[in-house]
Amino acid sequence: MNSEEENLETYFLIWLDNSTVNIQKKQHTQVELRSSIHYLKIFSDEEQCENYIRSLSNVDRIIFITNTQLGKKFIPRIHQLPQITSIYVFCLDKSKYQAWANQYEKIKCLVSQYDELISQIGYDQKRRIKAKIDEPLSISILDENSTNIFNNTQECSTTIDYDFVYSYSLINCLIKMKSFYSEKKQLIKLCENIYKENPNELLIIEEFRKQ
Repeated sequence: MNSEEENLETYFLIWLDNSTVNIQKKQHTQVELRSSIHYLKIFSDEEQCENYIRSLSNVDRIIFITNTQLGKKFIPRIHQLPQITSIYVFCLDKSKYQAWANQYEKIKCLVSQYDELISQIGYDQKRRIKAKIDEPLSISILDENSTNIFNNTQECSTTIDYDFVYSYSLINCLIKMKSFYSEKKQLIKLCENIYKENPNELLIIEEFRKQ
C-alpha cells in the first residue's frame, strides 16, 4: 500500500493488485491515471483494502480497479457500498468473464490493456464531471427567467428548491468572505505539496498564483 497522504478530492482511485508481473507498466499506468483522478491508493492485501473502503465517508467516491482473480472474490464484498461508484477489471480473456461481469452493475468494463484502462477511466471521468454524476454537493443555478424563490410569496414552502437555497447561501458566504494574501500562499503551498507529482495540476496552481 502506498504511503498515507491527504486527499482533497471527492473522486479517487483504489487499485487492488497482488500480482508481481508488469511492474513497470503498472507504475506508468498509475502515473497516467493520476492525470484524470489525482488521488490513488494501491493495495495488495484484500482485508486492508476492504477495511479502508469501509472507513471512508459515504460522500467519498471510489473508482475501483482490480483483476479477475481477486475481483471474483472481492467485488461481491464491496459492490453495494455507497462509496463505490465504478469498477474496472483487468482481464486477459474478456469473453470468458463477460457473463460474470454482467452480474454487477458497477463494473463499467473489462479491460485487457493498460492503455485501454487509462483511456476508459479518463473518458468516464470527464463524462461524470460534465454530467455531475455521483456528486455529493452540487451547485444549482437559476436563470433570469426562473421564479424568484425568495420574492414569490405565493409559492408554497413545499415547492422551494432547497438545493438552490443551499447553493445560493454558500456562494453568497464565499463572495463576502474577506481574503488575505497569506491565506492564498498557504493554500498554494498545501496544493503544491499534495499535487507535487501531477504536472497538470501544478500548471493550474501556477495560474492561480499569478492571479
